[in-house]
Amino acid sequence: MPKIMLSGQAQLEFAALDKSARLVFAKHLVKLESAPPRKHLRGGGGYSVDEVGQGRIICQQKGEELLVLHVFATHKEYERWYRGEK
Repeated sequence: MPKIMLSGQAQLEFAALDKSARLVFAKHLVKLESAPPRKHLRGGGGYSVDEVGQGRIICQQKGEELLVLHVFATHKEYERWYRGEK
């Protein structure tokens, strides 16, 4: 079972979520400990994406740790990040 770690950016994004969304994402992060994401982003790099309702969690496997890089509340935010837009 991988240990879940949040990057600094992911911590800021998680804290910015509203209370109900934060609860849903927190439950999903706990779930990731027992079932790591299976969907990988194109282009290599070892990045995985996991869907949480309309939001997304971007993570990367690093040995026994699962590093959460980003927490996006909506699919639009995820698309902007994926395309490199600001």
